[in-house]
Amino acid sequence: MISINKEKNDEIWAKKLIDECISNYKDNDTGGYIPKCLNELKDQIERGIKRENIIYYILDLKKLATDLFNKLIFEYNLEYQLPLNVNPDDVAIYVWPSILSNGNSLKLYSLTLYNWFSFSFKKGDGKSELEPVTFIFNKKKDGYNLSMAYARVHYDLCEYNIDKIKNIKIIFARYGHTPYILGQNYVRVRCPKLKHNSARVGRKYWDRMWLSAGNIFTRITGVRKIQFKFKNNLKTYILGCLPKTMNNPFKSPIYPIQFF
Repeated sequence: MISINKEKNDEIWAKKLIDECISNYKDNDTGGYIPKCLNELKDQIERGIKRENIIYYILDLKKLATDLFNKLIFEYNLEYQLPLNVNPDDVAIYVWPSILSNGNSLKLYSLTLYNWFSFSFKKGDGKSELEPVTFIFNKKKDGYNLSMAYARVHYDLCEYNIDKIKNIKIIFARYGHTPYILGQNYVRVRCPKLKHNSARVGRKYWDRMWLSAGNIFTRITGVRKIQFKFKNNLKTYILGCLPKTMNNPFKSPIYPIQFF
C-alpha cells in the first residue's frame, strides 16, 4: 500500500515541489488548464502566503491523493494494459487530487492520473505526451465511493459511469494514446480546442471507430498488463510536478474546467 512519509523529510519534499512548480510554470502560458490544486498552489505562492502554510496545504493534498489512489488499487483493482511497443520504463504517472465540492450534503473529489509517455510515435522522438484519466469520488459516511471517470479522445472527453464497477482496466492504444476503460459504456462531452463546452452529445460514429480500431489493434499486437496491487516498474509520483511536454494538454481545454 502506498503511504505518505511521516518523517521530517516531508517538509523538504514539499519545499522542493514548490520550487520546481514555480520554475516549470512561471513563464508557461497554460491558459489555466493545469490541475486545479496546482493552480491553487501557484495562487498561494503569488499572493505571498507563508511557506509553512503552503507546506501544510501540500501535505493535506498528499494524504488525500494517497487515500484515493489506494482506493483505486485495492478496492477497484486498477490495471493498465500497455501496448507492447511501450516500455514501462518510458512511462510515469503523476497523481493529483482536487476538492470539487465540500458541502454538508455533497462532497466531491477528483483524482487525476496524468500518464506521461516519453515519446509520441517513435521512441526517442522527443515528443513526450500526457494522457490523463480523471476519477470522481463522492464521500459518504462509509468512505469514498467511485462514481464517474473521464478520459479523452483527441480534444473530446469520454465520460464513463462506473459507480457499479469492480475492476478498472484501462487499455491504451498504440504508442500509449487514447486511454479507454474496458467494458464500460460512455457518453461524449464535447470540449472544443478553443472554447469550453460541457454539452453531452452522445457517442459518434468516428469516436466508436477510433476506440474500437485502436483497442482491437492493440490487443492483436499484444498488451503488457500492469496490476498496481502487485510490484511493477511504472514510476508513480504522488503530487509530482508535471513535466513540460511537446504535446501539452493544458494548452487546450481537453477537460471541462469543473472537473479539475
